[in-house]
Amino acid sequence: MSDGLLDIYSELQRSMSQFIHFVLGAAGGGIAFAVHQTSGEPFSPAMIPIGAAVIFWAISFFSGLVALQRRQSFLTLNFNIIQFKKNAYEQLPEAHIYLTEEFERGKTDLKSAAAKPLFWMTWQRWNLFVGALAYLAGHIWQMSLVK
Repeated sequence: MSDGLLDIYSELQRSMSQFIHFVLGAAGGGIAFAVHQTSGEPFSPAMIPIGAAVIFWAISFFSGLVALQRRQSFLTLNFNIIQFKKNAYEQLPEAHIYLTEEFERGKTDLKSAAAKPLFWMTWQRWNLFVGALAYLAGHIWQMSLVK
């Protein structure tokens, strides 16, 4: 891989990691804030959306953790394939046909592994957003009940 492509790839991976961690922090902060704001409050139907917000934020947090794990798996798989290719060609140059078949299967595995973190990041992002909307709805509902 050329230096320019490697730089772009590294920056992409770094920004993906930062995004996941940012949303993890936002979801955790949302849960903590909602629990803090509602502690000691008597139950009312207006708290149901706030409870739903906490559930959405918990799903977002879980999705972020899974996205990180899937991303690590993808990077490890990618690294292992590169190392295997490098070592195998150095040690067994006549095994080219066998390795070509293995790498074609490996490319499929890599494509599948690359898509998994993106799926979980999408879940993470949408659950954070829906949780925020639910919290706002519950908060507005509670404010409308105050006389």
